[in-house]
Amino acid sequence: MKKNSLRIKEKILIIGETGTQKTLTCCEIARAVSKAGGRVLYVDTEYGCERYFNEMDEADIENIDLIVPRTFSGLVWIVKYLAVGDDTYSIDKIMEKKWIEFSTVEEIKPYDLVIFDPFDPVKEARLEAKEKFLDQGYYYIGEKKVVIDNKDTFALRGYMYQIPNEWVEEIYRFMVRSPYHFIHVVLLPNDKIEEYYGWYDAIFKFTKIGDDFETKIIKLRGKVTSGSIKTEKLREKLIEKFVEVVKCTS
Repeated sequence: MKKNSLRIKEKILIIGETGTQKTLTCCEIARAVSKAGGRVLYVDTEYGCERYFNEMDEADIENIDLIVPRTFSGLVWIVKYLAVGDDTYSIDKIMEKKWIEFSTVEEIKPYDLVIFDPFDPVKEARLEAKEKFLDQGYYYIGEKKVVIDNKDTFALRGYMYQIPNEWVEEIYRFMVRSPYHFIHVVLLPNDKIEEYYGWYDAIFKFTKIGDDFETKIIKLRGKVTSGSIKTEKLREKLIEKFVEVVKCTS
């Protein structure tokens, strides 16, 4: 093995409330990687990136594909099959699942960077599990079959959380062990997401204090820290890093 064949894969979690420049940062990173010749898959669950991309030159976003999943299942398919260039599944086959709201993806191909903005896997998995129980119309307590009479008041309980928890475990395992770099954005952390902090190389919490934007560094390359940096400065550093790693692997 030669050292120049090795590379560091960037796995970054960004946390922050609305209006703290999370999406702006992701869009600027995506543009820089695209201009450097890297392929970017931007998975947007809120159409938040469109206004930023519309302000950019078309040549700058030429290598960026945008896709909006409808459901947790849709995102799982995107991660597993689109993001790694698995040509076992055609675009038509994926789209006919009706899991996709909008997509600029025209062909399956490998990506250098995948951005999930925002995506709360715990919340989305639980919502989908609830919908599946409602569609089924019943659940079991031991061997007893219980019909769901009132769909308006139905909620997951007890063992029912096992299903979405397994889905979340699966997607995290795949993300972390996959060959691409990724940025994962969440609005607010919860106890379940915090369980997965160890799976990321870096964790940043975006904040706004008055008219100023700051980022708290929660974790950096495996080390827990309590430092902070101006969000604009962090954005510059992340752009530099991702352009560097993409050029090293192109």
